[in-house]
Amino acid sequence: MAARAPAWLPDERTRRTLSLNKEEDLRDTLALVKTILSKIVEAPEEKKFRRLRASSRAVQTRLLGRPGGRELLKELGAKSRDDAVEFGGADAATLAAALAWCDAFAPTTGVELKISLPRGPALRAAFGKDETLRDATAFVDACAPSGAPHVLGTARPPEKFEDRLDRTLDFLGPRAALVATPAAADPAAGEKAVDAARQKALR
Repeated sequence: MAARAPAWLPDERTRRTLSLNKEEDLRDTLALVKTILSKIVEAPEEKKFRRLRASSRAVQTRLLGRPGGRELLKELGAKSRDDAVEFGGADAATLAAALAWCDAFAPTTGVELKISLPRGPALRAAFGKDETLRDATAFVDACAPSGAPHVLGTARPPEKFEDRLDRTLDFLGPRAALVATPAAADPAAGEKAVDAARQKALR
């Protein structure tokens, strides 16, 4: 018999972004999420427990203002309306799975990456030292609005890593800035995209 899929699991981007938090901040954020979800589980018909005031100090400093906080709320089905963050009708199994996930979540640590994209805001994510450039490239391909495939490299010095995908990320150090460019079939177009992304990263 095939194993059953978890009732709830946040996506890779949410998990990697949450992992950017300091350990104590991450624990605090997950504790707040657990408190919110527990109240909904205990009184599912109480609408007040499904609605947060987005401008409240606790929500801003402990959740929305931290890496991955907004993404986690979105994964939980929460929607922003004016000054409110509202949770929909998530069922008991989903809420229970989310609570269990908050208890068990082990952040990815080792290398923090800021990856500039050809379009849109940069991606920020945490990776393990033993993960590879291939893992980071797959992450970009999954998250970038322009779609796959991409080539990763650095702006300073200008370098592309398409031939070293199996190299582990520890060579980058604890923090690094990378540039993602579309893998173009036309070399001239590819170089133009690299130059544009490089200039964007250096600004």
